[in-house]
Amino acid sequence: MTVNKKDFYYQILFFISCLTYAFCLNLSHKTYLLDTQEFWGYTYYGLGWTEIFFLFFAIFFTSLVTSLKLNTPSRIIIYMLYFIVFIPTLTLTLALKENSLSHYGISLICLIIGYIILNLNKVQPSSHLQLLPSKKVEIIFIAFFIFCFFSLFFIFRNIINFVGLDEIYTQRELGRSSNLFQGYMLTYLPNVICSALMAFGLIKNRKIYILMAFAGYLLIFGISAQRAVFLMPFIIILLFYYLKNNDFKKNYLILFNLFVCLTFVFISYLPPSSLREFLGFYFLTRIFATPGIMFSLYHDVFIPNNLTYWSHIKGFSLVIEKPSAFIYESDWPQLGWIVAKYKLGIVSNSNANLFAADGLAAAGGLGIIILCIIFYFYLFIFDYLTKNINTVFKVLVAFPIGLALTNGSLATILLSFGGLFWLLLFAYLKTNKAYQ
Repeated sequence: MTVNKKDFYYQILFFISCLTYAFCLNLSHKTYLLDTQEFWGYTYYGLGWTEIFFLFFAIFFTSLVTSLKLNTPSRIIIYMLYFIVFIPTLTLTLALKENSLSHYGISLICLIIGYIILNLNKVQPSSHLQLLPSKKVEIIFIAFFIFCFFSLFFIFRNIINFVGLDEIYTQRELGRSSNLFQGYMLTYLPNVICSALMAFGLIKNRKIYILMAFAGYLLIFGISAQRAVFLMPFIIILLFYYLKNNDFKKNYLILFNLFVCLTFVFISYLPPSSLREFLGFYFLTRIFATPGIMFSLYHDVFIPNNLTYWSHIKGFSLVIEKPSAFIYESDWPQLGWIVAKYKLGIVSNSNANLFAADGLAAAGGLGIIILCIIFYFYLFIFDYLTKNINTVFKVLVAFPIGLALTNGSLATILLSFGGLFWLLLFAYLKTNKAYQ
């Protein structure tokens, strides 16, 4: 098999940008995170030559297998996990302790192996068929939107409030669902229905769909004050123009990496101020550092004696006993609450990405590899079912899944954030040829 020299050149540049990103994040760890966020687990002992060597080769091998052409659902999801979870996990974990590599090394090696497994998926989209779901499917999404929008507005009409950043958690508590049906509507409306309407609206230039989607996102933000929901329509619009206009030019991703690097450096050297606190917490900490620190927190709570063997997942709990240490734990099976209590000593919900929650906590390093094999098959099926689907549409609707996986378990995303829904819908489209 011949290797395109230009593609290889871009992969090397991507590797250099990812390595730069890791060291800029390490700088922010040493300065901002240690200075203001140490309570949340961001201790700092630095990177020795052994850790630097490990980090260099881990990023080298993983960056070379990461696709820079984000034209399938799996590729947009994997890229988001790599950028928001994988590299921050490696970078932060290796600097936490004086002996971090000996303490976390096996688990990190399994994470690297698992990530490479995810990238073995080679399903290519059709080069000539670029189809959209049929008009009937479009109408069904509109009907779902109307039902969910007005149901949620009626249920939560007394507590809807567009709060400032300092009141987000208070509003989030007021907007908690009281039953399973409400919970599904609160997650499906922004992550599935509004995302589909945004995709239809942008691709077909239907401004009414875009306005409906914005209304849905604003409603959910008014109910539960989710920052990701507020930002999602703007990110989807930017992603749309990236997919539409640049023909997957790989330098865009490299330049984006370098932009994030510069932002990390800016935060690190910015004098104490409200701007530094805002960027440091809402950009650096919430988006990148929190997904990265969860690996070590979950490792310290569940390894080696408290592995769940997936007993924290509904269904598995019927046949697998929970760890003896948590027999009388009132927060079981909510691992995030348990980690916050046992590791940080606080009452909070430290949700984690799929690698930490469904892999590491379940069966250690082996659990990560098993989880990645399962996830590989999910992504393979997703790509296979969407081979003939319009590239922009399938990538836009897959984006919320990737975003949710940076801070949620695979089981949760499959059921509550549309992971299985999209497989079923695309299987229906493929079987019935319900395209336009």
